[in-house]
Amino acid sequence: MAYTFLPNYNPYYQMPQTQQSNLIHVQSEAQAREWTVSLGSSVMFIDDNAPFIYTKTAGSSQLEPAVFKRFRVTEDNAPVSSQNEPQGSSEGSEDKLSAYLTKAEFEPFKAVIEKIQKELIGNEPTE
Repeated sequence: MAYTFLPNYNPYYQMPQTQQSNLIHVQSEAQAREWTVSLGSSVMFIDDNAPFIYTKTAGSSQLEPAVFKRFRVTEDNAPVSSQNEPQGSSEGSEDKLSAYLTKAEFEPFKAVIEKIQKELIGNEPTE
């Protein structure tokens, strides 16, 4: 048996895998609804003619119907907040802060709490 070797042939070389995207451009909602989705997977569609994004998720068996959802795409011009800030607008933040006590306002309550704690600890039975 004779073997023929090809120059520059590497049998261990694999073609680079192209990364498949689950993002599909469609022309209408009807086209997205008709798309076949494999069991246990989800696909996202972008409508090229309307401001919508659709998702279609197939169940893990053929008995489960596919779930189709439609989302409206809107532009959000609000500034990106830092992670430390609570979500929502900063308008009315002074009103929100007025619900809290200042340290000076809390001191009388702190004294009462400490007094109750001392009384409770002092009245506990010892073994």
